[in-house]
Amino acid sequence: WLPRTSRAETTLAASEPGLHVGTLVTRVTLRAPGLLAKQAAALDVMSDGRAILGIGTGDGASAAEHERFGFPFPPAAERVATLEETVDALHALFGGRAWPGGAHVPPLTGPLLPPGEPAVWVGGLSEPVMAVAARVADAWNGWGLDADAFAAYAGRDHRQAAGHRFQDLHAHAAAGAHRHDQHP
Repeated sequence: WLPRTSRAETTLAASEPGLHVGTLVTRVTLRAPGLLAKQAAALDVMSDGRAILGIGTGDGASAAEHERFGFPFPPAAERVATLEETVDALHALFGGRAWPGGAHVPPLTGPLLPPGEPAVWVGGLSEPVMAVAARVADAWNGWGLDADAFAAYAGRDHRQAAGHRFQDLHAHAAAGAHRHDQHP
């Protein structure tokens, strides 16, 4: 009854019990929100509550991938609006509520089976995407920045979050990591 999730994510969750697992950024324009919620909730259950769902809008470089898969590539403003509605829909479904629908995300009745409530991180560096992260996400994810640039972006994100639902919005930098087992 579990939907498909990434083998790498589920394997990592099983083999590294202290590690949070999930996506860095999956584009909301390539994933149906209800299916995305179901997959993320399943991973959350399989990882004992350690799943992270990273989502974003994509940028100009994403247009070719959309075209190859037969998906439209909407203008930036529409992608940002879809992102915000998707985060709201995900939080509703993760909380056991139906999503009434919006301009970009259709009604979703839920409930999710299995129930899960992974953290939703919004990734991106544009002002509109960071504003969405500040308003509705559990965390903001920045990547490809040196430490000073990341600190500047994160500070701006925290200022945008002032007065919104998350008074302590978390900011995360993506970093590559790998493990080398010692050989005798």
